[in-house]
Amino acid sequence: MEKSRLAGVTGPGGPGSGYAVGGRLLLTSAHVVARAGERVTLFRPGRPGTVGGLVVWCGTPGGRDDAALVLADDDPQWPALPGPRWGRLATDRPGTACRTWGVPDLAQRSPTVEAVQLTGRINPGTGYVHNQHVVDLDQHRPHWPADGTSPWGGLSGAAVFCDHLLVAVVAADRSHSGHGQLTAVPAYALFHQPGFRAALAEHAGPTGGLEAAEFQHLADTTPATGLLRSPAALLQAARQTVPFHGREELLDQLTAWCARTGFGARLLHGPGGQGKTRLAHQLAHQLTADHWAVLWPRPDTAPEQLHQLHDATKPLLVVLDYAETRTAQLAALVEAAARHPGTTPFKLLLLARTDTDWWPRAKSATPLTEDYLDGAPSTALPRSKTTPATAPAPTATPPGPSPPPSPPSTASPPPTGRPPPRPSPSPTSASPRTATRSPSR
Repeated sequence: MEKSRLAGVTGPGGPGSGYAVGGRLLLTSAHVVARAGERVTLFRPGRPGTVGGLVVWCGTPGGRDDAALVLADDDPQWPALPGPRWGRLATDRPGTACRTWGVPDLAQRSPTVEAVQLTGRINPGTGYVHNQHVVDLDQHRPHWPADGTSPWGGLSGAAVFCDHLLVAVVAADRSHSGHGQLTAVPAYALFHQPGFRAALAEHAGPTGGLEAAEFQHLADTTPATGLLRSPAALLQAARQTVPFHGREELLDQLTAWCARTGFGARLLHGPGGQGKTRLAHQLAHQLTADHWAVLWPRPDTAPEQLHQLHDATKPLLVVLDYAETRTAQLAALVEAAARHPGTTPFKLLLLARTDTDWWPRAKSATPLTEDYLDGAPSTALPRSKTTPATAPAPTATPPGPSPPPSPPSTASPPPTGRPPPRPSPSPTSASPRTATRSPSR
């Protein structure tokens, strides 16, 4: 998590926390901002001044999608930022480490708002029926008066990270936990909402799909959404600068292939520049709507490290680029597939220049590869029908928002950006509860 992305949000539901997710867009809680179209006030902890913002998407306050996206007004002190990497838990392994950062009531002792950084663990098997995560906090449970309020009031809307991936947003102080647990809305539940995906794409630029949190140490982290170092970076397929076009039929075939349960392998081959990698990124992007996780393994990942992918219990797409040079990793991925229970999709998409000598050798490398790769489709990527003359040309500016300036906020908060009323996270994620603060703050 980055301190420069932290924000406080004051809306009709009271103050909450927020996190910048690309461009001038902030992720926060639906029960803080109430509804789409509302004007809210934003501030950065430790910095003077406030700025207005417009709610461009809002889930259901207290519901399974209790989150919102706020577009900050154009202001020199609120520059556009690149987007973070998004992810989801892809296994049922308990005890996945996580952290969050926000501005809860627990920390407020003076007129200047203070932030709190918390660590915890997520057990994916807890809360899955209601599509929520439960964060078991590492910190000692705070002493707090039994008056119906919560020490975590104001933390709603804080982002939850597992290492480098944004996986959830804080929703509530979980009831009957003695303030020792938080409920959080998973990123996969948000990406399931078309309005969320559309608002994120319009104002923050494209995402590369939901990465598998438990396997992120195996992932190729070549920047896809970071700051541009040169205009040539716009040509990187991962940036998805040019809208996808020309391969819709093949994309539909790949989507249907992914929908089949269990293991599947498929090879796409063609000369460089034909759009293999761009097609794979588009497929990954589309699969986020159906709760998929995606992994692009690093070229230097030891093959034996890939065996752990057999633990995946959520739909998983593994993309192996330049597969002709990575046959040892391919064999290891097949071994992982052989140990996978097969109750959820486990798909292996191979990208290569050709399917000549290397492909028959790879398929016959071991008894398992003979068994699992026999009959795997090999598709030559035809030359795109879109010619350079008709294809959209990338611009010299990064993808992201260029909306018209929003009207100035009519709110008149104190210099710290926070009025006295303050909401508490709800005792359950379905019924927000209100807390109050002394007017002196």
